[in-house]
Amino acid sequence: MTALTDFSAFILLPLAGAGLLLARDWRWLAVSLAGLGLGCFLLTLNYWPLNMAAAALVTIWMSAAVLGSSHKTQAETAGPLVLFLAVVVFIAGLRVSFDINAAFESISTSVAFGAAWSIGLGLLQISLARDASRSVLGLLTLLQGFQIFFAVFENSILVSALLAAVCLGLGLTGAAFSAEAE
Repeated sequence: MTALTDFSAFILLPLAGAGLLLARDWRWLAVSLAGLGLGCFLLTLNYWPLNMAAAALVTIWMSAAVLGSSHKTQAETAGPLVLFLAVVVFIAGLRVSFDINAAFESISTSVAFGAAWSIGLGLLQISLARDASRSVLGLLTLLQGFQIFFAVFENSILVSALLAAVCLGLGLTGAAFSAEAE
């Protein structure tokens, strides 16, 4: 079962990341963010109990729903340079995942790739964002990557609750920024 969830997350995370970069409609951006949360859930399920992983999944889905429902305008799509940089982040994530797997025996390659890809994609989104809502998407993506790494090393329910609170706070902040901008 672990190999199936790891492979599913390995396929789902890059597809969701591409959706975050390519989608114009905020509903599709919310679906892509929810897909990223599902990939994070599949990877953290190997290390956390089901109830903790499900709570993290529900919080990212709630943030995605709040962000997707609060926007009325179209988002800007990524240009060819951003797509090239996303491919570079993908290749770097693959390369780093093998190094992380060699350094820490408890981390599988797919978990290391999922975390490195999410963190790299989040940093790319933050650095290239033109509005606050895209920055919030980048922060949520970065937070999901951190959560994957965090799940391997720590099983604390309090810190998991803090991550959920930060995730919901970012979603509400992004919705407030979008309502203020429109």
